[in-house]
Amino acid sequence: MQDTRIADSAGRGGDASVVGDSSLAKGGDAGDGVIGDGGRGGDANVLGSNSVAIGGQGGRGGIGPGMPGGDVSIEGDNAIGMGGQGGEASQSDGRGGRGGRAPASPYFESWLGNGVRRPHMKRPYGEPNNDYGSGGDALDTPQYKARRLIVESLKEHYFREKSLPLNDVWYDRDRVDVAWLNQQLIADGHRWTVKIVDSEYEFADF
Repeated sequence: MQDTRIADSAGRGGDASVVGDSSLAKGGDAGDGVIGDGGRGGDANVLGSNSVAIGGQGGRGGIGPGMPGGDVSIEGDNAIGMGGQGGEASQSDGRGGRGGRAPASPYFESWLGNGVRRPHMKRPYGEPNNDYGSGGDALDTPQYKARRLIVESLKEHYFREKSLPLNDVWYDRDRVDVAWLNQQLIADGHRWTVKIVDSEYEFADF
């Protein structure tokens, strides 16, 4: 029997506790529920002064549940701890789930050489996983991969016509309008459309 649920529950937010002066503990945000439940946010605990602990965000659900965010526990003074993001479940249109990411300040990312700050996106096919603290992404299905490559080809054509830098083709989510992409797909005889959900392309048959 087909599952007609649109979304299940978001995961539980992480707990937070502080024992000490001038310290902060913030439980991680719950992951979104999408058919499968979102992962719970990571817990954050501080025992000490002048310290900060932030639990990791729970992973987004999909076909199955998202994974929990990382817990953080600090015992001591003048410390900062941040839990990693939980992994995302694979999605119903065939996209493999995204690996969790470790949060980092803009200064720290600049020091590591990551010049461009991007949201939680999968990489272009063939590009290595070299983002600091990023877990591995699950594989896309062959159908999803083929559709994604078609969309990327349309975007590349658009970028060439506008003389835009081609290295931004995949990661762009603003300059190429989704309505334009769907017009091109229908004109080319495809019987599926694309939309952007949580910074990723999602495909649906019609």
